[in-house]
Amino acid sequence: MRRVRCRAGFVVTHGLDRRTLSHSMRMYEWEIAIQATCADSACNLLPAHTSEMQEARMLLLILLLATEIPNPNIDMPGYLRVAREAAEYRANRRVSEEEFLRISGEPGAVILDARSSEKFRELHVKGAVNVSFPDITAASLRAAIPDPNAPVLIYCNNNFRNAESPFPKKASTASLNLSTFIALYNYGYRNIYELGPLVDIEKSKLTFESDLAR
Repeated sequence: MRRVRCRAGFVVTHGLDRRTLSHSMRMYEWEIAIQATCADSACNLLPAHTSEMQEARMLLLILLLATEIPNPNIDMPGYLRVAREAAEYRANRRVSEEEFLRISGEPGAVILDARSSEKFRELHVKGAVNVSFPDITAASLRAAIPDPNAPVLIYCNNNFRNAESPFPKKASTASLNLSTFIALYNYGYRNIYELGPLVDIEKSKLTFESDLAR
């Protein structure tokens, strides 16, 4: 049996054997990540009317994470921690169309499109490079962004309307900009700028091009 103490002092016991759960030493890291998530009101599994409800949400998440099948290449607590850091950093990195255009003209700037190669070929911002999100790795980012300090500008499906075929709308909480920003931050990139507004593509100040017409 293992006992887990949360910040409110409540103790829960569960049947986890330390010897059979090699990742049990990371419980503290999990708790920190969970506290951060709950602090951002991202945990809505239970109503947050009282401190007891907040505690219950945190305990539930601890138990869920603690019973995961161990895999050293998959780190949910680490992801939650990085996502929180990236969210705070992103707050001042969203830009208008005018700013997006200005920054894209800086030396070494890269416009990164993380949509599928199929959608990219159909239509994309002129000059953008395509690294489809599932293909993002340290190596693929180095190839696309040789200078890690160069400005990196991102946009996604949810930035444009009246272009449903090349830019099909995703759920707002599943926006590709969010996962792309977190991924770039996770790989050490900090000079990131995200196109902020929802733009009518027929009235956009950006220039678009298609590879299908070539």
